Amino acid sequence: MEGILVCKYFFNQKEFGVDMQIEKNKWVLASNSPRRKELLEKHGVVFEVIAENIQEKQEFFLTPSSTCMSLAFQKGLAVAEKHPHRKILSADTVVFCEGKLLGKPLDEEDAFGMLKLLNGKIQYVLTGFSLLCLEKGIKKVDFDVTEIKFSKISDEKLRAYLATGDYKDKAGAYGIQSGAFDFVDYIKGDLENVIGLPTKKVLKYMVEIDAQM
Repeated sequence: MEGILVCKYFFNQKEFGVDMQIEKNKWVLASNSPRRKELLEKHGVVFEVIAENIQEKQEFFLTPSSTCMSLAFQKGLAVAEKHPHRKILSADTVVFCEGKLLGKPLDEEDAFGMLKLLNGKIQYVLTGFSLLCLEKGIKKVDFDVTEIKFSKISDEKLRAYLATGDYKDKAGAYGIQSGAFDFVDYIKGDLENVIGLPTKKVLKYMVEIDAQM
């Protein structure tokens, strides 16, 4: 009986910090975006989602690249402060066209206005990302940019796309991985950056940070 009790105690992982070590080895995605989740899963990253609802502070004097990096860092820090021993990945995507910075549309009419602005024009999709582990003093903040040109699309086709609801919760009011791909004339850069995460850059940073843990 004593032996059984000893075994039970030995395999109580929390007492020996095993759960903590497993937890520390797993990445945290500080985003509820299903597209970022799918991209990480596609590349075999072991992670869990822990996201915080924050009031984003956007400084309008910042450049597009600085804006998306700042927003990504804010999202990551909100989670990292509650989980300082964890490795946190966060991201934010914006679209820049003709001097205007586009985030997520408020409603269908706002989305239509965004698509009209992008229609037939060159745009730049920027995703800022942050990788943090406060306990280890790790802070990496970077971004990637992809150039896209839309073909000239009729209002009828734009309205038909909006009617699908695919524009919701997407920077620039479109999903390149779905119906809006038909709008594209050309893409220069990382397609996955447009979807929501520049995996080529992000995975490189992840490998470097994992080596430090």
